[in-house]
Amino acid sequence: MNSLRRRLIPFAVFFWCLSLLTGCQVNLLPNEAEEPEATPRIISPAANVNEIAYRGVLPYTPVAFAGLSKLNDLQKSQLERTMMTRATAHFPPDKYLFQEGQLISREEGSSWLKEWERMLGHPFVLGFLEHDYLTEQGELGGMVLGVAVTSGYTPVVKGAPQSPVRFSENQIRQMSQTVADDLVGRLRQKANAPIVVLIVLHDPDEVFVPGGMLMESVAKEGSQKVTQWNEVAEEWMLLPHPRGGSGDHQTAINTSFKQLQEQIEDYFPRFASVSGMARFQKQQLVELTVEINAEYDSQEQITQLAQFVIAKLPDVIPNQTQVNLYIRSLNQPQAIYVRQADGTEFFHLYRQ
Repeated sequence: MNSLRRRLIPFAVFFWCLSLLTGCQVNLLPNEAEEPEATPRIISPAANVNEIAYRGVLPYTPVAFAGLSKLNDLQKSQLERTMMTRATAHFPPDKYLFQEGQLISREEGSSWLKEWERMLGHPFVLGFLEHDYLTEQGELGGMVLGVAVTSGYTPVVKGAPQSPVRFSENQIRQMSQTVADDLVGRLRQKANAPIVVLIVLHDPDEVFVPGGMLMESVAKEGSQKVTQWNEVAEEWMLLPHPRGGSGDHQTAINTSFKQLQEQIEDYFPRFASVSGMARFQKQQLVELTVEINAEYDSQEQITQLAQFVIAKLPDVIPNQTQVNLYIRSLNQPQAIYVRQADGTEFFHLYRQ
């Protein structure tokens, strides 16, 4: 019996120690009844850049609804840029903070798009996006809504495409008014802040250019509808244009760009291709982007090419036009030159 007792004692001690360790581990776990500490809200610092830079709220919160699946990456990015640019006229960056849209949920946004198509009887709204602007105290100070619409569509019956349908300018404005009023009315159930509505028009035949802003309006605080529109009439144009463009303003820039293209190819024959994109507002050129995909022998050759193009730009466009020049090689950036509308210039040669 004594021998058996001596053999059992070590086992008893082992299980006693194990229970102590288990108890310690349980005590080390967080109390399930306690809520995790909230992440402190901070405001991101402002960056000293030429582009628009709103301060943001951290931690960063992704947009709740981004109903832009019918737009490509170029069209999406330009819509966001347009929204940010127009926001500065209503919500100055030194007084407001930027936050991705949080009022419209994913379920709501998807449902609204379907309802508008049923209400109008055909596809018209390609998607929409919400941006929120907050006060320093974190309160909602206003919103910008970018609504992407189409100037036409191609019906499909039993899997077969039919003749394209194109909307008149009057139809586009009437449908835009209907959608904007409905959207503002729905958001008034959530907030009373001012709402800036932008209508961005897309041509279904021009998938490689962004949509141009057609109209802008503001639903003032508490207002249920959009009452007065500001006509913007923005156009985008690929350069060189295969059909020369439409209208004298497009024809003129297309001719000038082709001359620039020929000069670049004459002086730098190994450079593969020169393309561009022009942006007009009310038939006035406001922005020109030039892209050069090139082969090169040295960094100095890239520098000389950039200097040559920069020197030729005054022959192509007015001084108050923004210029973006990008030189690439094998999908790698080589140089960038930007001239803002106010004449501010920036040039950078990438180090490989």
